[in-house]
Amino acid sequence: RSLGWSMFTLFRCFTDGCSADNGTPLQVHLANEFGAPFMLVYVFVFLFVTFGIFNLIMAIFIDYVMLASRRRSQESRGSNALEMQNKLRDFILNMSLRTEGLAPQKPSIRGAYKRLNRWFQKVIYTRRQIESLHRRRSIILSDECEKLDPELRITRQVFSMWLRDDTFLNML
Repeated sequence: RSLGWSMFTLFRCFTDGCSADNGTPLQVHLANEFGAPFMLVYVFVFLFVTFGIFNLIMAIFIDYVMLASRRRSQESRGSNALEMQNKLRDFILNMSLRTEGLAPQKPSIRGAYKRLNRWFQKVIYTRRQIESLHRRRSIILSDECEKLDPELRITRQVFSMWLRDDTFLNML
């Protein structure tokens, strides 16, 4: 008929369905008219569009989701970095005191109080308030770490003792 009708028919074939005016499949009419070469070209184009382009679109979508997930994970690590630093410093201070025989291990009420306090902080305080608390705690722990004996050495036996500690294993 015309170029416009041909383009409209091609659009219908790729979106809705490829049928003639009377409802019969258009592929059959074209195969009768142009033979096997048309059918081969039609099959390859159909497979390319169906598998090739749609898989490309899905790959782009999945890549975007993975990138967003990675970015969210990095932001989470960045926001928790000071808290983790404080936990490690606190642990090293406690373990060094235990190693020197100055502080016996008391996991009972103090640990439960700390966990309960952290939970309340997360519920009640805003993110800025929590970061401010972590900065203050970091300063206190830095001062305490400077008071440690500079000659303190972590031997294989001491490190093996640390590996048996549940708190240390949880941090790892």
